[in-house]
Amino acid sequence: MNLQKKISAILASDIVGFSSMMESDEEGTIHKIRGLRTKIDQLVEHHDGQVFHTAGDSILVDFVSPAQAVECAVDWQKLIEDENENDASFNLVFRIGLNVGEVIVEENNLLGDTVNLAARIEQACEPGSILISRQVFDMVHRKLRYGFEEKGSISAKNISKEIPVFVISEYRGNDRFTVRNEGMESLPKQNVVKNSVLVLPFKNSSSDEELDYLCEGLCEEIIGELSLFKHIKVLSRNASFAYSNSDESPDKYAQTLGAGYVLSGSVRKLGPRMRINIELSNTQDNVSIWSDKHTCTLEEVFDIEEAIVKSTSNAIVGSVKADETEKLKHKNPVDFSAHDCVLRGMHFHRMSGSSQENAEQAFTLFQKAVGIDPQYARAHAWSTCSLANLQDWPASEFVTDDWFDKAIYHINEAIRIDPDDAEANRIMGYMKLFFDNDFISAEAHYRKAHQMSPSDVHLALNLVSFCIFSGNMTEAKDLIEEIKVLNPYGSDQQFYLEGLVGFLEENFDEAILLLSRISNPDLMGMFLLTATYFKTGNQAETTKNCDKLFKKHGRESILEELSSLPFEDKQKKEQFTDLFEQIDSLLQ
Repeated sequence: MNLQKKISAILASDIVGFSSMMESDEEGTIHKIRGLRTKIDQLVEHHDGQVFHTAGDSILVDFVSPAQAVECAVDWQKLIEDENENDASFNLVFRIGLNVGEVIVEENNLLGDTVNLAARIEQACEPGSILISRQVFDMVHRKLRYGFEEKGSISAKNISKEIPVFVISEYRGNDRFTVRNEGMESLPKQNVVKNSVLVLPFKNSSSDEELDYLCEGLCEEIIGELSLFKHIKVLSRNASFAYSNSDESPDKYAQTLGAGYVLSGSVRKLGPRMRINIELSNTQDNVSIWSDKHTCTLEEVFDIEEAIVKSTSNAIVGSVKADETEKLKHKNPVDFSAHDCVLRGMHFHRMSGSSQENAEQAFTLFQKAVGIDPQYARAHAWSTCSLANLQDWPASEFVTDDWFDKAIYHINEAIRIDPDDAEANRIMGYMKLFFDNDFISAEAHYRKAHQMSPSDVHLALNLVSFCIFSGNMTEAKDLIEEIKVLNPYGSDQQFYLEGLVGFLEENFDEAILLLSRISNPDLMGMFLLTATYFKTGNQAETTKNCDKLFKKHGRESILEELSSLPFEDKQKKEQFTDLFEQIDSLLQ
């Protein structure tokens, strides 16, 4: 008899304390679970899963994609959290375990070690948590924006080796690399901005996933290089990469966002070489302006990037002045392998908030680039940024007592080598503001970064942050309005800064609307929303949000963060700490 087999991602779940609940209130418990099952079934269907086994409180679900399994598990726990929050009597808590591997198909059931291990992982899970196998982690940690922390190993029947497991936790990454897409239907059609361009993510036309980092890197590099031209408005990275979740045609998508032009491309591997296809089209009449094909080696990608940027800029604004095209030349390292390390490092850096492994790999690759070419400014700059990110992973071997000295060394080297590098100036501005409280130097670096790359939304948001802390609210608000044009979807950092402006100017209702849109609030985002509700006199929402704040962050951590806010006006810093003490005393 031939057994049918397939590869599946298995989700195993059960309700914590189910037996006790049944013993104390059998009818009420069954009623709760029946109502919940309808919502869970809808959730599973939404993520293309299929329930294949239920028994009392346990549910087993089959997914083709591990990523969909993880996203379903996260939404599942959010659903339970919302149900409990809306109805105190609901009071259900789930454990969820995930595994991926080969399973045996028997009619409508799935069998085998993969299923058994998923159930074992679920049993080892803390109440209310999601625990995944190493196999699942390897497939999703560079793709999904969730946090993953290693939680040791477990053993299971018929499995000779212990299995490392990871818990899904809070994402700790930079909002810059978080793609936000609330749906085109939620976004009002934007007016077309003259000389504006949307650079779409380059498509990997090969089966080789190894090319993903290059496709991402090419798109990012071209966005960054086009942002150097003052006569071209480049829509944000968020707007570009959100296209991956859109069903619209490229031209219609770009037109909805207000882009006059759309640049799209693809990469295909051809043995040791690759084929890069590129096209620029006008969104107003859907006419191709130019298209080109390049067959090249990896080492020739620099030249291809420069050719694409020059052709695009010339097509949009005509012949570009020599001083602007000169900006493109200063960043190239002597050895392309150093740049390749940076591109690979950025691939991990984008996901450094997901896992310690990603954060460490990013720093390792940036350091490798520095070793290959010590005069490569961008490698030094990203080494500093990567070291700062690693502070979110204090268990890392790279988090040493002298990490700050290393970070300062690398950013000083970046500025020495290339004083006109926008990223290096942005990072130096951050170090000067948040660590030295040197407002004069911070302002000089932030403004230079923005001047060098006027369409870079992240650089502009950093300048907004400086303006707020230095008390220049008028410029902060003007910059935010400019940013909204380039980043119509918004971002957590954008909503936070605009909400902070609203709070400081006592526009509390507006601040609440903005701060509530933050999808992944950090400590300050959570505190500011709590404080805003407190200012409006809404004690119920103040209490609820303060509970969430203390659940994730201890009192000392909150006070430390508030006391480190780099307000030039020291009274404002004191107002924040005093406000926290008032909220804390109210709730005690």
